[in-house]
Amino acid sequence: MDIITKARELGKELQKDEAVVRMILAQSVYENDIDLQITIDKFNTTRDLLNQEMYKSPRDDEKIQSLNEEMRGYYQTVMESESMINYTNSKREVDDLIQKISKILSASVEGVDPYSVDVTESCTGSCSSCSGCGG
Repeated sequence: MDIITKARELGKELQKDEAVVRMILAQSVYENDIDLQITIDKFNTTRDLLNQEMYKSPRDDEKIQSLNEEMRGYYQTVMESESMINYTNSKREVDDLIQKISKILSASVEGVDPYSVDVTESCTGSCSSCSGCGG
């Protein structure tokens, strides 16, 4: 069996993982949340209007401030939405899983025993102090 076949098998196993199943379900709920999608559309439209307004000459600072506040309100509504929170949390969990898998694969390519790779440490956000994901 070649390495690509093994990767495909890993992909099939990932699709059965509880975290991945939760993320796919959360994504479906997120995508089908009509109120959320309308708010996201309003956010995007307002952001586009704000960008246009910022490059007009002369600038209307009052209108820019108003659009900025409107956009922030939409953003807050989106980020506080239960379906967005659930999707974001479940996606973060899957991203962490993928990062662990990537860490094992990267170390293996460098000759490290895959069973000796510590995947319990978490990302601090500072790539300079990490040999993990290669970012």
